[in-house]
Amino acid sequence: MLRGMILPTDIHTLDSFRRKSKEHVDRLQSYGRPEVPTVNGKAAVVVQDAAAYQQQIERIEVLEALAESIAQVKAGEVHDARKAVNKLIAEIMPR
Repeated sequence: MLRGMILPTDIHTLDSFRRKSKEHVDRLQSYGRPEVPTVNGKAAVVVQDAAAYQQQIERIEVLEALAESIAQVKAGEVHDARKAVNKLIAEIMPR
């Protein structure tokens, strides 16, 4: 199953969120899956556990860095790893 996929069991009415907020928060924290409250039968917002949100942000940051690296390689902006490491060492620990 795809990680970001919203399942029918993740969709609840806003009224259910109001009446049973503790149950919804417990479920969000236990399973780490987002839930979707609806208003008039339409998805209104996505509610997510804070730890799951942070993990999602960290994944996005890694993917963005990877995409930037791929773009740099395609543009020919590559450097010899040994030279780059030696340059970093020289900057950190000048002689």
